[in-house]
Amino acid sequence: MIGSTGTTAKLRRDTGQVVYFTWSGSSWTPQVGEFGTLTGSTSAGFTYTSKVGTAYGFDSTVYSRLVSITPADHTGASGLTITYSDTSPTQIYQVANEAGPILTFSYGANLHISGRGKLGRAAGRLGVCGVKLAEVGHLHLCRQVRGLQLSS
Repeated sequence: MIGSTGTTAKLRRDTGQVVYFTWSGSSWTPQVGEFGTLTGSTSAGFTYTSKVGTAYGFDSTVYSRLVSITPADHTGASGLTITYSDTSPTQIYQVANEAGPILTFSYGANLHISGRGKLGRAAGRLGVCGVKLAEVGHLHLCRQVRGLQLSS
């Protein structure tokens, strides 16, 4: 999740670690020891690119929801698109790649997933290990993709 106060943005990793970026007038500068990059704004959304080249896209909503994961070119893996419901509270509706839906979710009482997520044909190509829905925007897809959260 990413949040921005105008001159400072913070990225919260799935481990709870917070990484700060400072606006330098033309780009976001990471804190010492961070080798990833951040581009974008609260009005347009953000993209965080890890030091290995995986890009995580976040939308411009108040929640800065994770909406895409694009692996580095050298991995050969396909990218993911995450879509959300229009309900309140927002819920992950579907995870897809260029071949189509991988996971589709439906929710029942108390916002629990009703039944199991529907696994699409494309899932076999990606190696989906599991999805953690405790907080919107956290996805765990094997060891290659780490959940990221932008927060204010």
